[in-house]
Formats: sequence, structure tokens, C-alpha cells
Amino acid sequence: MPGAAPCPAAIAVFANLPTAPAATLTRVDIRRRRRYTNAMNRLLLNFVLLVMLACPVTAMATEEYARQTGRECSACHLDPAGGGELTKAGKEFVATRTEAAAKPALSPAAKGFRFLIGYLHLITAFLWFG
Repeated sequence: MPGAAPCPAAIAVFANLPTAPAATLTRVDIRRRRRYTNAMNRLLLNFVLLVMLACPVTAMATEEYARQTGRECSACHLDPAGGGELTKAGKEFVATRTEAAAKPALSPAAKGFRFLIGYLHLITAFLWFG
């Protein structure tokens, strides 16, 4: 933003980091760089963990199946409350559900497009991270 003042905390952090080539750095400068890098790595790890905890994966449970058929959970699960190990009927249901959810075949144009996007993604990663 034009005219916006830089953040004083950011200036303080980056002002202490040496910008000289690695051969001319002192031990103190190297330690300071490592501390900063370790702090950034911890921050990134905490952010990733927070995102993973905040965005849980939905369960594969099918309560709508129980509603549609009018059956209890114990019809498919050994535990009467539902969840856990499946009965024979539950295993058959999972097998038919997996077959029905199979992905349709892609056209050659769609395969080429996916390949191109993947290739561009890989090249961008190499350029970005070095």
C-alpha cells in the first residue's frame, strides 16, 4: 500500500539478520540466522498442525443409509451403537459402495491437461524453492 508505514516489529527482526555472504559471517551471525530459521520452521509446523486440526476429514459413516433403510446401526456394525468392526452385511455394503464410487475414465484431452498442470506445478516449485 502506498504511504503505509512498515511494521516496526518486522524491521527489528530483519534488521538483525546479516545480509553478507556466508563466508564473511561471524559465529554470532550464523547462530542468529539459525535461530530465525528454526523459529520460522516451528511457526510453519504449528500452522500446518493447526490447519489439520481445524479441518477434520469427514468420516466414512453413512447415517443416511440407516435413515433410508430404516435399519439400526447394529445391522452393519458389531457394536450396537455403530462404528467399529463391520458385520457381513456391512462389509458387503462397503464393497458395493466402493465399486459405485469408482472414478470415470478421463478423455485423452483431460489427461493431457492434467499432465500439463502437474508439469507447470513442478516447474513452479523448482523456480520458487530453488
